[in-house]
Formats: sequence, C-alpha cells, structure tokens
Amino acid sequence: MTDRRIRTLDDLVKAVGSDKTMAVPRVKPADWRVETTFPAYLQSAYIKTAETVYDVASRIAIKLQDCATRRGGWIIGVVAPLGNSGASSIAVHLAKVVAETGQRTLLLDANWRKRPTSQILLNSSQSRKLARGLCAVDLEGDVLDILVLRATQPTSELNALLSIVSTLDTMRMEYNCIIVDLSASEQTADIEAGASVVNEVVAVAEARRATTDALAGLLRKLPADKVTCVVLNKA
Repeated sequence: MTDRRIRTLDDLVKAVGSDKTMAVPRVKPADWRVETTFPAYLQSAYIKTAETVYDVASRIAIKLQDCATRRGGWIIGVVAPLGNSGASSIAVHLAKVVAETGQRTLLLDANWRKRPTSQILLNSSQSRKLARGLCAVDLEGDVLDILVLRATQPTSELNALLSIVSTLDTMRMEYNCIIVDLSASEQTADIEAGASVVNEVVAVAEARRATTDALAGLLRKLPADKVTCVVLNKA
C-alpha cells in the first residue's frame, strides 16, 4: 500500500484517470541502432533509435495530427517528472516521425543544464542567454533540424526560460512543428512557466521508478487540455 511506484500501464491509467496513455516496452541493448546520419556531438539519446519506440512515437503523432495540418508554429513539449526517464528518446523519435511526413520540423533540445555537447556546435554567449547550435539531419529525402540550447556560464532559471521562450517565438513561424525536449520538472520550472507557449504536452514516466505523486505533481503544473498523452517508458 505504501509503494506508489508506477509499474504497469494499468497503474498509469489509474494514476492519470484517463485513457490518454501509452506504453513503450523496455528495449534490449542489442535492439538499439546508432544513427550514423546524426552528428555524434548530439546527446546520446538522439543518436540511438529503436523500432518499438518509433512505433509508439508514430501513435503519438496520430494523436498530435494537428501539427501535420497547421501551417506553422505548432509546439509540442516532451517532459518527464524525473530525470533520465527517456523523454529525450521519445522526443527525437517523435520529431523523426513528424519530419518524415514532409512537414518542416525542428527538435529543440532545451536541456540547458546539461554540459555543452561541443564547443564547435555551440556559439559562446557573452550574455547570460543560452548558447545555441543548429544542425540538419538528412532523413532519406526529408530533413530534421535540431537546435541545441546550453548554458555556457552560470545563469538563472529565469534567464534560461526567457531564452527558451524567445527562441520558440523566433522559430515558430519557420516550422510546421517544433518538438521541445524539456528538462525534467524536478530539475527546473521550465514547463510550468512555459505552459502558455506550448500547444500540446507529452508526459513521460519511467516504469518502476516514477511514482504516482511525482507524476501528479507534473500534471498539476499543466493545463489538462494540453496534455495529449502520458507515456510509460521501459514498461
């Protein structure tokens, strides 16, 4: 009775109180494939793909089909209550799925607390704004742009958030769809403060690690009508 960890999809449905749920099976190490088309300086979650995760991302994209019909500026946030839950992996697979429909798609790596992936990629910032680096990935005819934001010097959460929001305001008219890979809610208030900017949210909980309390804490920070899907990862 005291163990409130979410272990199964049924546990997740009870915790969420709706059927906006999906599960990603645990992927065996041998089933991950390293993407040679993705630059190696990106975070490791972006250069690995798995068929089972891709399949679930395709189902999420169907729920988010508005992003395929709108002309531009559709922003989807991907966030987890706890760090290292697999939100970045879900985000990159979802971005690939959308990009492969021919929509101009941007994956925004907003994990600004992570260490800079490459000094070549990230232009150093003389202000307290986040440094940025943009690369394009060829998806056999379609293109996925990836924009990385990182703090290259000490900065406050407020400055980081303003930099993320400013970037989204600038980029939203250039893309049909923007997938934002956000830091975990336990680490920063990015998603809570930026909820007015995103149009949809995909929440990610790791099986056997996330608790009902942690997930409920994340969902309380979000407008209920913007939560499109809650994913149980490593089920």
